[in-house]
Amino acid sequence: MAVPDANDSVPEYAVGLATPRRPPKAHRGPRHALVESFAVFCGAYIAGLALLTPLDLGTLSVGPALETTIVIFNLPEAMMAAAALAVGAASFAAVAGARFAWSLCTICALLLLVDSALPASRMGVGTLELRNFVDCLAAGAMLGALAAVSLHFRGRAPAYLSGVLTGIVIGAGVEIPKGEASTLGRLAAGVPPTWLLAFTAIMLGVCLYWHRTKVARTASTMLLGFPIAPILAITVVLITIIEVSDWLDRHRAGLSGNIAGVILIVLAGWAAALLLPGRDGILTLQALAVGATAFTVVTVPRPAWIVPCVFAAVALGLTLGSRWPASLLSITASIAASLFGIFVTDATDAMVPVIGCLLLALVAGYCFGSTVTRSVVGTVQAIAALVVPYSLVALRGRGLSSRGHMERFYRDPHQGVGHTPGILVAVIAALCGLGVVLVRWLRPTNHPT
Repeated sequence: MAVPDANDSVPEYAVGLATPRRPPKAHRGPRHALVESFAVFCGAYIAGLALLTPLDLGTLSVGPALETTIVIFNLPEAMMAAAALAVGAASFAAVAGARFAWSLCTICALLLLVDSALPASRMGVGTLELRNFVDCLAAGAMLGALAAVSLHFRGRAPAYLSGVLTGIVIGAGVEIPKGEASTLGRLAAGVPPTWLLAFTAIMLGVCLYWHRTKVARTASTMLLGFPIAPILAITVVLITIIEVSDWLDRHRAGLSGNIAGVILIVLAGWAAALLLPGRDGILTLQALAVGATAFTVVTVPRPAWIVPCVFAAVALGLTLGSRWPASLLSITASIAASLFGIFVTDATDAMVPVIGCLLLALVAGYCFGSTVTRSVVGTVQAIAALVVPYSLVALRGRGLSSRGHMERFYRDPHQGVGHTPGILVAVIAALCGLGVVLVRWLRPTNHPT
């Protein structure tokens, strides 16, 4: 995985921010680096899962449907808040320093652990909704803070990207909850077991102990280095996606309405890309294309052993992207994946979901491996764009009750999604490719403007 600087002593805050560079630190040794990389991978994987599946709703499948319906109904707002918080946490942690970032990661991991240990089946409606928001916000904050201490380090950067992308790919195609399952089955269903959460919290705590002596920056330094443009950019994208999705679902718009919604989403992506410095916005446009593809590719029902295979596919994509980078090639791959989703939407072969998962993982890995942003926040913004519900989710819920697209948040392996989402995804990806060309034309070099 290529990183902006090959020197492992690069400061642990974003390159390009208005903060003074510290002198190089002594090498901590391979054991410390290995433990930190493994802790980053586990934390990023759990954060990616928790953003998309914040609660183990399988424990509610035998109880009243009201609790499950209300929690799923409010998932878009929770995911939007978590995605925005991820960008904000990355921005603040990048200028606050390593000690703050590791502290925030440890606290968020402990919150997820405590929430996972609570019996969901005995909670009331209001409590479950609160837990849903807490899980989403904790996952978003941990995702952003981990990026600040990972993306500018040779060993941690691939661990972070492979972990978060594996979690997102697994969580993007969650099957309808069916109660208790094995450890691999829970991982494949997007629900990390409690022991994994506990292990991750301990590992992050160890990393915090190693970085406890880092000098904190002053308030004036942090204010000077705090970037506003990325937060504004992701806010534009998130609000547009949520509002367009709700509008499509309420009004049951026809083809013209769907096309108008897609154009609004793409224009928001273009605006967000141009708000970022230099060519950092290219990765956001690539992520928009890949994220839309995730809602059309058939990924369920899938076997429990798919989790390590998805990780291997993501790692392969990251490697291919770093060796042969081409941003337009990732856009082309997204279009090809959406066409694959169109042709196999009604397929019944057991290998189709496996191929869909691996294809999505490979495309996502290549996307983030082929484009390296100058700042941490640019990468986190692209990751945030992957986890927000698209207008295409509303298309999956046609014919259901009010706000039916949330009823389709969990995928039914026995019901296809039709050809319309795949066609619109191909249009989104093509327009994102046009946006990449636009950014390259307006920003000839990869320097802030």
